[in-house]
Amino acid sequence: MQVSHLPELPPLPQRPSCFVWYAGDACDDAMQLYHDSLAQRQQQEWEASVAKPLRTQIADQRQTILDQRNQIRTLQLKVESQQMATLQREARQRASLNFLGAIIGVGLAFLVVLAVFRKLAKFEYSGLPGGMGSLCESVVVPLTGSPATNPLGSSRY
Repeated sequence: MQVSHLPELPPLPQRPSCFVWYAGDACDDAMQLYHDSLAQRQQQEWEASVAKPLRTQIADQRQTILDQRNQIRTLQLKVESQQMATLQREARQRASLNFLGAIIGVGLAFLVVLAVFRKLAKFEYSGLPGGMGSLCESVVVPLTGSPATNPLGSSRY
């Protein structure tokens, strides 16, 4: 329920019942005061009738503004939460790509180390006299013979 903001209008004075005989007599002054009061009352009533719809419109517009502010706050919170979710998703994707890159890098490094080791190992054995190197030639196990002549003590070889 809305309280009316209309100003309280003063009561109209009683219409004088005398007859004006000349300008400036007491009856003329009373009639003039009555007409001034009547004009003032009509002006106040007109202002009140014009102001009432305007006051209603102002109240409605204030309520609309409050509703729109609440909607703006709600939308701002929604946008902020969406931005936060997007940033978190991007951070997870970057972390996943960094982890994948680290795994691939370690695997490639391992392959490079293995290839270098094989290259060095092949180069070392081929560089010794006798083809495979003296290490392979010094440990020769005869395939035939008695266990006494076999240095490893096994006759199966």
